[in-house]
Amino acid sequence: MLSGVAWVTGILLWGLGARWLLLALGVTAHYAKQGIPFNLGCWGYTFPLGVFTLASFKLAQLTSIAVFSSLSLGLLLLLAGVWGVVMTKTLQGVWSGRLFVAPFLQNNQSRSEEKKEKLS
Repeated sequence: MLSGVAWVTGILLWGLGARWLLLALGVTAHYAKQGIPFNLGCWGYTFPLGVFTLASFKLAQLTSIAVFSSLSLGLLLLLAGVWGVVMTKTLQGVWSGRLFVAPFLQNNQSRSEEKKEKLS
């Protein structure tokens, strides 16, 4: 009985994850048309997608349902693509020096320089 409850619970949780994934893909596709600026927060897509991919592989193994096997492979390719894009953008940001720029701190620095000039 416990095995059956665990199986149903796993399928339900996978369904919730699939809903999250579809929402995330929809929102991302909507804003991609406007151009999404890169920041380190983009890494937040990789962890949930990785967990969902692993859950899909595990459900494919436990249930022997062919749909989960196919979806798992597709999700793995999607994860590899997202990871590759985010890693590339991160390395470009590090190389150019734009990634670790804090505009708030720059504004404060320029204000303090203006105050020093006024006092001089």
